[in-house]
Amino acid sequence: MKILQLHNFKMKGGGDEVVFTRTCEILRDQGHEVLRLTKDSRRMKATLAGKIWAFKESIYSARSAREMEELLSRESPAVVHVHNLFPFFSTSVLSVCRRQRVPVCFHCHSFFLTCPIGYHFQNGKICKKCIRGNSLWCTIRNCRGDLLESAAFSLQHAAARKAGILSELVDRFITPTQFARDWLLAAGIPARKVVTIANPIPIREGAGNPACGNYVAFVGRSSPEKGLKTLLAAIQKTGLPLQVAGEFPQTAMKGKNIVW
Repeated sequence: MKILQLHNFKMKGGGDEVVFTRTCEILRDQGHEVLRLTKDSRRMKATLAGKIWAFKESIYSARSAREMEELLSRESPAVVHVHNLFPFFSTSVLSVCRRQRVPVCFHCHSFFLTCPIGYHFQNGKICKKCIRGNSLWCTIRNCRGDLLESAAFSLQHAAARKAGILSELVDRFITPTQFARDWLLAAGIPARKVVTIANPIPIREGAGNPACGNYVAFVGRSSPEKGLKTLLAAIQKTGLPLQVAGEFPQTAMKGKNIVW
């Protein structure tokens, strides 16, 4: 089967980039022909003009639509597997797939479909304000910490939903967990359109025994929804040492039992 994998790489990478890369590898190992269509946010100019261009493309990208139309006509893939659309693809590429009757699987690496910033988390609490489509709350609550940026995310989210990303533009939604699937069902997406596929990770032949360890490990980035406060509270309570690997300031976590 010929499968098109589509992804917009983020500024700082992330789990979706890992899943995208491993999915391509796994499909090739299984004998499928994998096509890749990618864009990279790291190439965006850090100027006002560059940011305005990126915002415009995130609402509707005529350039990406033409690229997709040419690729589908030339390669005729059986399915398009989408990982991240923003900012340089937008829903414009999904509309092209719809017109050419190529089925689309949308991989939900975050909660973007129901939250403009993709986390459903604000001020240390779970937030469900936008789950039914009122994207304006992202601006009202300034969820990005910058009013203009929050407004841009609100408009991007509203435009995607108005274009039909939750309805006719996607044939199957892929979530990594049952928990994430439940959020989509709560947003009104039919259960028949949502499947759960765990993130692919390499594993050893035999399972390790965590009881043999001498420390707790955290690997990731400094982001409130990761639960760092809960982790620190547990470390302080148990007295266990913590070893940290992540791309964020060391001032984010302090303590005598923390090793970087």
